[in-house]
Amino acid sequence: MIFTLIPSSTSPYYTHTPTPPSSIQQLCKAATRFPDLCVCWLSNSKQLPPNPTPLQLIYSSLSVTSETALTVQSKVNNIINSAAGDQNRIKASNNCLEVLKSSLYRISITTNDALPRSNLKSARTWMSASLIHHTDCVSALTKVNDTKLVTKTLSLVGSLINITSNALSLLFSYDHFGNNTASWILSRTEHVGFWGAVKKSGIAGFKGGVPVNLEVDVMVSKDRRNPSYKMVQDAVNTAPNNTDDRKRFVIRIKAGVYEEIVRVPLEKKNVMFLGDGIGKTVITGSLYVGLPQQSPSKIVLEHILLRLDYNFSSLC
Repeated sequence: MIFTLIPSSTSPYYTHTPTPPSSIQQLCKAATRFPDLCVCWLSNSKQLPPNPTPLQLIYSSLSVTSETALTVQSKVNNIINSAAGDQNRIKASNNCLEVLKSSLYRISITTNDALPRSNLKSARTWMSASLIHHTDCVSALTKVNDTKLVTKTLSLVGSLINITSNALSLLFSYDHFGNNTASWILSRTEHVGFWGAVKKSGIAGFKGGVPVNLEVDVMVSKDRRNPSYKMVQDAVNTAPNNTDDRKRFVIRIKAGVYEEIVRVPLEKKNVMFLGDGIGKTVITGSLYVGLPQQSPSKIVLEHILLRLDYNFSSLC
């Protein structure tokens, strides 16, 4: 799902843009997919000095992303308050709020942890996750887009997606070209023949694939013949909060179809699901109440589903 929502002079989220510095114009045009939006927001930033450095522009773009996400959060709460008992609208809004919470967390650790430590790969990973969270919010609200408030909120989320995309694009160029802004380009991936430099994995000794010699912490099973949980969510809930960054919590999920929505909260770090294989371990469930023609979401655990909450890299 791709949104291209550039603010116009009639948009409620548009403010008059003063004549922007040439550095902002050049970078936004060269390195972002939504340059007009980039120029608009950065030129109106009160945080930037007259001649900002590339890193200062990135910090400002992250600040705009966070502020816009908080505005969306407020709008979604208004949707809930005006839902008048509509369970579908309430459920969809709560789903959006959940991913916005995750997004704001990742924007925060990008700003306050990854960038100060010059960990640009992690910064790009966190912002990539934020971008996905924002599209998830759109997916949720689209199902209940039957009021003016929801429509306006969706429009704002569309702008948030584009703002997040711009911040991610700036991070891409800064990661690859540093302060040499003359070389900055639109973000690219291996899909168009661009391969970034590969650095050593942040996990000692890990070379990809399914880690060997895993020690299972808890078991989930349909038959309950062994000491185990019947629901995957119950097993997730037993995982300790905010564990050491290199300590995995392994949940072994035996063959079966588990009809439930599984949520792994932010504080449950490094939770690993280990299934029995393709078509054997399946988690399926619907997030919507009574809506017609809703296909359930499904996860097939071929071998392993690994959630890492620290220091892993990804291309934009």
